[in-house]
Amino acid sequence: MTLIPRWQTANIEPKRKFKFLLVMGGVPAWVVKSAGRPNVSVSEGAKHQFLSHEFKFPGRVTWNDIDITLVDPIDPAMSLQMFQIVEDAGYKIPDT
Repeated sequence: MTLIPRWQTANIEPKRKFKFLLVMGGVPAWVVKSAGRPNVSVSEGAKHQFLSHEFKFPGRVTWNDIDITLVDPIDPAMSLQMFQIVEDAGYKIPDT
């Protein structure tokens, strides 16, 4: 009996710089083509003058939006779930 190394099996794919997996709830759901990094914005806060010193305090911290390009669902049922999330967010999918 000849053992085949794991990297030579037919069901494994090599790592690629242009493909990522989006995992929802511990389950791989989508193949992602591109994704932005999360970052924050800090608004200008209050300025206080005390004698000859000026103190600046930061304002509100908000997370910026992340853009993700989804390519293929790993499970075909995930595409229906994504459509449901988009509809629940308020987007009306045209039917005509």
